[in-house]
Amino acid sequence: MKYLLAISMFLVATVLSATHIRGGHIEYKQITDRTFEFTFIGYRDTDGVLFGNGLFDFGDGVVFGGEDSEDVISWTIEERVDNIEIWKFTLVHTYRSPGEYSVSYKEGFRNFDTANISESTSTYFYVQASLVIDPLLGTNSSPSFSAPHFKGLVGQPYLNAFYMTDPDGDSLSYKFVQPKQDEDQSVTDYKFPNDASLYARNPGIFKISASSGNLIWETDNLNIIPPLEEREFSMAVQVTQWRNGFKIGSNTIDYTIAIWNLGSQIKGGNLVFPESTCYSSNDIDYSDAIFFDNPDGIGLSITFSSNSPDFLINGNTIDDWNQQMGGSAITDRDFEIQITFDSEGTEGDREYNFLKMNVISDYSDLAGFMATYSQSQMLLLGANCDFNVLSIEEFSEDNLEIFSQGVRFLNGTAYDKAVISDLAGRIFLDEEVTNSETISFNFERNTIYLLTLVRDQEIKTKKILIK
Repeated sequence: MKYLLAISMFLVATVLSATHIRGGHIEYKQITDRTFEFTFIGYRDTDGVLFGNGLFDFGDGVVFGGEDSEDVISWTIEERVDNIEIWKFTLVHTYRSPGEYSVSYKEGFRNFDTANISESTSTYFYVQASLVIDPLLGTNSSPSFSAPHFKGLVGQPYLNAFYMTDPDGDSLSYKFVQPKQDEDQSVTDYKFPNDASLYARNPGIFKISASSGNLIWETDNLNIIPPLEEREFSMAVQVTQWRNGFKIGSNTIDYTIAIWNLGSQIKGGNLVFPESTCYSSNDIDYSDAIFFDNPDGIGLSITFSSNSPDFLINGNTIDDWNQQMGGSAITDRDFEIQITFDSEGTEGDREYNFLKMNVISDYSDLAGFMATYSQSQMLLLGANCDFNVLSIEEFSEDNLEIFSQGVRFLNGTAYDKAVISDLAGRIFLDEEVTNSETISFNFERNTIYLLTLVRDQEIKTKKILIK
């Protein structure tokens, strides 16, 4: 079975007080021909400043809210683990005519001391979504972002998977973008998390799969985080909707990740956790053991959560395990947990099944430093485990997957030929295609390619950028 890291370890500890916004994004749902329901989803630390009366712009000259406005945003609040709250508000708006609109939300200010943004505490948070209203296209609603993972650990890869489905069945592509502070204005002096100035030696890998939304960031050699401290890093991911070769909408999630430097002096540092795992096939039965090496006998509280009832933990259902073991501390020096999964019991329309394991343990050092260390892992079945493609722009063809080693036609194709060239017209590949074929080609990073698909008299060309 092919497996990759899927979700990273994270740490909950004594941290700097957050100032304000940890992240957010906009989603929308079409109600009638020109009426849309918009929802802003914001994230904040529970000890940070509350969300306020930001400015929501519908993109047609109509706005709602703002510091001096009589409009008052009606927030709803949902508690969440890791000291993060989810704040939401919903607005309904009717456009006068079809067209393309850019919707945005702006509020001050971003979180305290974000490491890759200059003067983050005085930098506005600004996030956008775009939509196209066209009677010929039909209904156009955005996909929904899953809540990201907000914590990581130096020396452990930070991994996240944006599992999204489009309500209209549109194709989706993902890419990194720079966070913004206003319309057409990126934040000041932004550094992507793989910027060399953030590292003692070579930068860690930082990439996202354009086709699956899988994200990986290797945090080795981050040298701007002192031992037993954490720093936050900002990133933004844009998902774009494509229909019949046309871009019909996008929404961007902008959020910060707190990376903690655990150091090397904390008692219990020899505790070994297993890696998260991702399995690509939908048709497997899974059975494996998670082994724990706990040489100091530290008390561990272990619970599980899932979107499927078909996982068994040491022969128990998830609910039974959590009731029996969730409130007790396992102190064995060595022990294992057996996980099984029967794919025949899953719902037929579920695209992937996840099992999330949460491990909480207490650490202390000789100086009296206390921290609660919480590891979150995920076992993913039926997921796309591609972490290879860095970025693809203008990726819009239905049933077409582009990865670092080629082009794959999913569920067959009616095209006769595929041509890969550069902007100067040099042809690297000119190949006939058949049904359900994969064409091998090694795309180089930081290079722009043109992919041309030919069918009878139809020619479709798309620009591909591998960053």
